Amino acid sequence: MLKAKILMLFVLAFIAISACKKDPNKGLSPETQTGANTFSCKINGLIFVPKVSLFGGTPLFAQLDTFNSNQILLIIAKNENTYITNMDFNIYDFKGVGIYPIDVPNGVFVDCYLNIPHPNLEKSKNGVIRITKYDGKIVSGTFEFNLSHGTENIAVTLGRFDLTLRGVK
Repeated sequence: MLKAKILMLFVLAFIAISACKKDPNKGLSPETQTGANTFSCKINGLIFVPKVSLFGGTPLFAQLDTFNSNQILLIIAKNENTYITNMDFNIYDFKGVGIYPIDVPNGVFVDCYLNIPHPNLEKSKNGVIRITKYDGKIVSGTFEFNLSHGTENIAVTLGRFDLTLRGVK
């Protein structure tokens, strides 16, 4: 009887362990290129995903604007419950698929609003935004960058997005 209970316990433990599936994305959104309207990254190792705020508003969108005959890709992601509450991506002179090194003077940067009292705006210092798909309606890619606030270094890593451009039919 004791052997049967022990055997049953091992069988149940085996079933429980094999039922657990590992998340290959480790809590991040999958890297897709379908216009799934997903966005995620890690900020100093903690996951950031956009979320609707208490007062509503769109927590995630992408759009193309034109200024002086140049296209500007703008991506905004918001989550008021994280250390960085807003990330505003800007790629001035957007050309589609490619690698855009973060370079503020050349118009490639991310404005980050920190969840602290003012002043709370910091610009990305270095990093890269990679556009892996652009077809006029969908923009997908990956990113990583660093910024600092006072003496604190902030690392934004494993970033990915897959967005349908706002206002495009």
